[in-house]
Amino acid sequence: MYYEDESLKWPKISIITPSYNQGSFLEETMRSVLLQNYPNLEYIILDGGSTDNSVEIIQKYDEYIDFWVSEPDNGQADAIYRGIEMATGDIVAYINSDDIYYPGAFFKVAKEFIKNPDSGWLTGRTVFVDEYSNPKSDQPRYLPINMFNMVYLGNFVMQPSTFWKKELFLSVGGFDKNLRFSFDYELFLKFLKFEKPLWINQNLAGFRYHSLSKTTNIHDVCVEESDEIKSKYICNDSIFKKFIGRIFSDLYSLIFNYRHR
Repeated sequence: MYYEDESLKWPKISIITPSYNQGSFLEETMRSVLLQNYPNLEYIILDGGSTDNSVEIIQKYDEYIDFWVSEPDNGQADAIYRGIEMATGDIVAYINSDDIYYPGAFFKVAKEFIKNPDSGWLTGRTVFVDEYSNPKSDQPRYLPINMFNMVYLGNFVMQPSTFWKKELFLSVGGFDKNLRFSFDYELFLKFLKFEKPLWINQNLAGFRYHSLSKTTNIHDVCVEESDEIKSKYICNDSIFKKFIGRIFSDLYSLIFNYRHR
């Protein structure tokens, strides 16, 4: 359990966990949220009608959860979106039912937002863990988070370690609920149109990589969705066009200056 200075006025953090038949990992996920010992926490769990022991696990912690329901939904994105809409916190994030937060993560996030009150989102480091929560590898080396890198190099902003203000989420129109797996990628690109995120160079969360998360069909859908999102931003995003135009302008200037030395 993690403790911090209770004399500070901590901003309210709302955490949403979408859940469906992940009973093997759900309790560890929930405990990683609740044992943050964060004094101004709202925890929402939206279970999609699990048929395993997920509901029993949720009921076990009922008194510590602000809201939970178990009923059929329209998929992960729909559940998360509904959770964010009902959230009352200034800061919002979601943690999937097989991932975990590391001790002290919420206090680190809150401190950054307190120090940077005008910032709308932040991200930190994520550790890849196996089904037993053993670290397998760290997040790849940090790269500058900008539109060019995010479009051409893909989504290297790790969702489990990313938090944002609900106000920013609503102002960009949320994410596309029709996307099955890449809605977080699309959301982060929308955020980037407004501002770059704060960066915490510490491990905030663990992303669980296990047999159920490696299936080829899921990978193929992710790639297809990501390619569609990239295409949209390359072709239609005015900021990206200006960015590319600036690159070619600078390149032309270099060539011109070289030829006329």
